[in-house]
Amino acid sequence: MTGRLGLTKFKNVQGIIAVLVTMNMASCAGDIQPSGSQPLLSTSNELRITNYSPANEEVNVALDARVTLTFNQEIEPYFPAHRQNFEVWTTDGVRLPGNVTVNRDLIDDPNGSGAKVSQMTLRPPSRYWMPNREYIVLWREAPPKGSTENAILAGVEARFGNPPDRLASGSVRFTTGQEFRNLPRPDVEVLAQTPGHQLQSTPSGGGSLLDGIDGYLSITDNPQVMFMLSEPVRHGSFDTTTGLLPEIGYGMPGGRMPICTTSINHSCFAGVTIGLIDSNFPISDFMSQATTAVSNPSAWMSFMRDQYSRLPGYVRTTNRRRILIFELANGTRFPDTIAQAIIVVLNGFNSTDSYPGVPPRGLRNGIYVGGFLHYSGFQLPSGFPDIRTFLRNNGVGR
Repeated sequence: MTGRLGLTKFKNVQGIIAVLVTMNMASCAGDIQPSGSQPLLSTSNELRITNYSPANEEVNVALDARVTLTFNQEIEPYFPAHRQNFEVWTTDGVRLPGNVTVNRDLIDDPNGSGAKVSQMTLRPPSRYWMPNREYIVLWREAPPKGSTENAILAGVEARFGNPPDRLASGSVRFTTGQEFRNLPRPDVEVLAQTPGHQLQSTPSGGGSLLDGIDGYLSITDNPQVMFMLSEPVRHGSFDTTTGLLPEIGYGMPGGRMPICTTSINHSCFAGVTIGLIDSNFPISDFMSQATTAVSNPSAWMSFMRDQYSRLPGYVRTTNRRRILIFELANGTRFPDTIAQAIIVVLNGFNSTDSYPGVPPRGLRNGIYVGGFLHYSGFQLPSGFPDIRTFLRNNGVGR
């Protein structure tokens, strides 16, 4: 099983539900309970996470914060396996595969035991968390102590001991703030997307859109698609004035503006396109066509008509045009399958600053392409806390 939790195994396979691993409730059955509610250091020296940063239920967490988990023992530092032992979700049902590393150097136990212990770091999947969002980090229940099953591949175990101690499942939650730090950048950038992430022309591990999406998905119905931009933006086909710009959608019904789906005109917004395409479509071909759109709109329109099924919807901005939000039109639904990738294309956005002789800065390569899957049948491998019970208790999901 790879960090993609077997998503690539679904390609060209019928009856994908049968392929999924049935969820096994962990020791904290029912709702997810943070292990931080337990004693920090057990007298039995049971392997546990003793310190969290951010702290459990901490609020106003920095958008570029890293999550650190400190253990009470040294753990096996085989980090590729640990990627499948930890999960990052938003509390409205969006999955964000993260990067997990175990520090090579041990640290002094911050709880004063005098021992050297391991510390694990989870980085934001897209360099930044989205603002004003609640995230939950889950870790997997290892097989029972003394089990012959390899815990490195299905949980976390201590490096020493005969048999070594093994980690119980648990979770930690935190909520981000909304403070942006303006960093000088040569281009307008999309710093984070949810659900999903930016697609690259040559993803590791394969060449299809499914490979490029790499497990970024939503299990809840019709989520908003949000983008955090590096700075306020304007759009050439929409903004005709200078100076302070109102939010996109301001003064329109529902505070949002319909996107253009059949033709470009002044009554719709042309900077966002969202649609469906076969998830097995070669990602390099799609990115080549998308890049061509910058200089050859007619070729792009032909490609969109032949290969890409557009979805109707609306866009609006918040946070002084730093956050762009897409919402599906009423009566439209995202397909509930991994056979179709949901691809979003942003184009025509520029920075709001300009100076005599200095043109405004635009998106890198003139375009941004992001993607995700929507599949309510997705399940985590055995040993993880029950994410669906947690979501239901928070009024999300089925």
